[in-house]
Amino acid sequence: IKEIGIQKEVIKAKEDAEKDLQDEVKPEEYRDSEKTQIGKILSDAKEAIKKATTTEEVEKIVSETKAKLDTLKTDSELKAEELVKAKEEAAETIADMVDPEEYRPAQKAEIDAIRKEASEAISAAESQEEVEKIVSETKARLEAVKTDDELTAEELIPGDADGNGSVDAKDATQILRYINGKACIFTQEGADTEKLLKAADVDGSGDVDAKDATRILRYINGKTSLFDRM
Repeated sequence: IKEIGIQKEVIKAKEDAEKDLQDEVKPEEYRDSEKTQIGKILSDAKEAIKKATTTEEVEKIVSETKAKLDTLKTDSELKAEELVKAKEEAAETIADMVDPEEYRPAQKAEIDAIRKEASEAISAAESQEEVEKIVSETKARLEAVKTDDELTAEELIPGDADGNGSVDAKDATQILRYINGKACIFTQEGADTEKLLKAADVDGSGDVDAKDATRILRYINGKTSLFDRM
């Protein structure tokens, strides 16, 4: 009789164990790969429970199975981890988009403001899609900020070798003095030599020479455009 009672206890323990494990997780909260693992874990547990001969053995199987199930992450948990990673990568991407050293002070301040705004938006983002959108929009905004070289190019007037805002014979004279090693505006203290030389290089050859002076003289005499081939 005692043995029959023990057998009944084991049978009931097995039934309760299977039900307990079935209620332990909600498969719909998991991704397909985790669902597959859940199915195998529960299937293995069911087989082990069937072979169990004592309530203690059943309890041990349940405990170990629950521990295995607890290691599996739900879809929401995985999304949360992926979002954290996406935010970290987004912050790194934005930091590497531009080199502040290539910009003037005003543009550096603008870049800092854009980055700060992006950082705050990323922190508040609730999905990877939102983070990706912020990165894309930030990239477009940063690309719109002009570098020192770009601003200098816009400010340059081709042929304006003395930087007075117009192209005339004085510019050709400055170039000729420069190539002949004489004192000129390019060598004066405080002059923006790099900018002036770029303006003087009318033909874009990379060198300032007599051809540039000739081109300027032809231009002011109405014989050619600064950019026409000679």
